[in-house]
Amino acid sequence: MNRSQTLGLLCTTLLTCGLGCSDAVVPPVALVGERDAGVGVLVPICGNGFIELGEECDDGNTNLGDNCDDLCRREPCAPNCGAAGRCGDGTLQEGEICDDGNTVDGDGGDAQCRSEIPICGNGAVEGDEECDDGNMEPDDGCSPNCTAEAEPVCGDARIDPGETCDDGNRVGGDGCGADCQTEDVELCGDGFRDPDEECDDGNRIPGDGCDEDCRSEAAPRCGDGTLDPGEGCDDGNNVGGDGCGPDCRPEAPPGGRCGDGVQDPGEGCDDGNQRPGDGCDADCQPEAVDRCGNGIRDPGEGCDDGNRIPGDGCDADCEPEPMGQCGDGRQDPDEECDDGNQRPGDGCSADCRIEVAPRCGDGNVDPGETCDDGNQAPGDGCDADCQREALEPDDDRFEENDFFADAADIDPGAYPGLFLAAADEDWYGVEVCAGGTVTFDVLFAHGAGDLDITVYDADSGRIGGAASATDDEQYVYENDGDAAETIYLRVFGFGGASNDYDLNVTVDCLVGCRGDDECAEG
Repeated sequence: MNRSQTLGLLCTTLLTCGLGCSDAVVPPVALVGERDAGVGVLVPICGNGFIELGEECDDGNTNLGDNCDDLCRREPCAPNCGAAGRCGDGTLQEGEICDDGNTVDGDGGDAQCRSEIPICGNGAVEGDEECDDGNMEPDDGCSPNCTAEAEPVCGDARIDPGETCDDGNRVGGDGCGADCQTEDVELCGDGFRDPDEECDDGNRIPGDGCDEDCRSEAAPRCGDGTLDPGEGCDDGNNVGGDGCGPDCRPEAPPGGRCGDGVQDPGEGCDDGNQRPGDGCDADCQPEAVDRCGNGIRDPGEGCDDGNRIPGDGCDADCEPEPMGQCGDGRQDPDEECDDGNQRPGDGCSADCRIEVAPRCGDGNVDPGETCDDGNQAPGDGCDADCQREALEPDDDRFEENDFFADAADIDPGAYPGLFLAAADEDWYGVEVCAGGTVTFDVLFAHGAGDLDITVYDADSGRIGGAASATDDEQYVYENDGDAAETIYLRVFGFGGASNDYDLNVTVDCLVGCRGDDECAEG
């Protein structure tokens, strides 16, 4: 008999104490449901040998004339009913726990009509019971099945007798103490505003209106002494003239300067730099902006090679040109050659046409030549064999700087009074900080000799250049890398021209600089 059946019989036993009667006397009992403690609910059946709810007797049949009628009600004792009120007569009398119709031990009811089957909840440990505390209540040490329950402990996430809380741990400070007693806890950041808190937004992060001590924060404003987003400074007041203006923007020193980001009297604009080509020129005067072709890849541009000439890899709208162009190393149907560059004098011209065999005087410096001024006349700096002639007496102070390898290392500044000899070249190297911008200005009178400039990286790779039919040339380069680099400037005469010129070199490290040291140096 399993536990469920035993508990089912227990219910009947408690009502009629017919538990344990032999199979010959007691018919099977049907369970029609189970409670959460496993106890079945039985339907009263007259004649099954069990005195159940609503029955006065049950002698195991529905015969009349045997002291218990067919409705299980007591009958007046007939002459043939036998001795009434004895153990073993199948009728539960006063003082009997059960009566199975016999006085044989070992069949669930003994000879004194006492139950032999363990009954959970009767207060006596019987049979296979581990305990019996006289009730069917859980969580009191003895379960409804009369098995021993684990002893309740603080921290088992169950509120046991004597506990006012149990949060599954024995850590204090979280509202339930280590002894499972409720704590009076007021925590800043728990989302509940306690009496001593001005606010509690569920965190302890300052700057969101409620600080880390649950004190209300004032809305950010200029002059509160805190550098908020959009402010360049905040000195705790709204007074100008102390280095931080009333709008929390840094003030220029007395008198101001172009490029300090503050528009002073006489300035039409001031964008914080002295780079031309960005709408505000080097003299802080508004300029017409045409960013494409200024040599700086601005937002929205796919490239910027310093010009707006198509066919060189970057078109007139500063967008990369598709493959299939002169200089891409692939000979297209309309090309006579393509050697992967657009340099003339190497057998394939800048427009991918086959060049005639190089010769001295063709204007191209070919292998074996140290110069080529387009003629073979001596005395002009390049002799009839295309070799450089002795320097002219009026060469400038940076000679010899005629080749990339001999470039003169210079710092940002102004260098007036320079001279480019006929068929000569002047090379200069300037270090540009990470994120910095260098501007080369070569100033000359075009009518006295046309000068052009090109700019190269440290690997002698051409970056860009400037060539026009007017006075002066300018080129701007921005180092968008993470380290300083040396940029090389080449000054040369168109067709071997010579001329006097001034060189101005400006390096701006304030925009895009990487860290306080570089910004300070710039």
